[in-house]
Amino acid sequence: MTRPVIGIYAFCDVDPAASPSGRFDFTVTEFAELSDGQTVLLRETGWSSTPSAGGPLDLSEEILLENVRAVVLPDDAETSNDGHPWQQFVTALVAKGVPVTADELRDVPYTIRLAPGLPGPARRDHNY
Repeated sequence: MTRPVIGIYAFCDVDPAASPSGRFDFTVTEFAELSDGQTVLLRETGWSSTPSAGGPLDLSEEILLENVRAVVLPDDAETSNDGHPWQQFVTALVAKGVPVTADELRDVPYTIRLAPGLPGPARRDHNY
């Protein structure tokens, strides 16, 4: 029985407790959704941000999306025209018994989902 991948998601959340220095730690969890409703963890990454000179931390939707893209895309994404580490995703999926190729994954929708608890305007999915 095959369980094709129907979506790849990057879910961004923030640790609700800022460090004493005011640093905020963001986590991005990438996972694949399978046609049977199960999910497979692909990888976790993230970044930290600290407000500058006592000012507020910019948590606008635009800035959050830019940062998510910066941490999920390979450093050479602009020159290689290959937006994601497809082979790394394939390895994670095959290890969980999901046979798939990088070419098949390229055709699957990729969605950034921002956690509802993040400050700023109402959050929604961002497809690209």
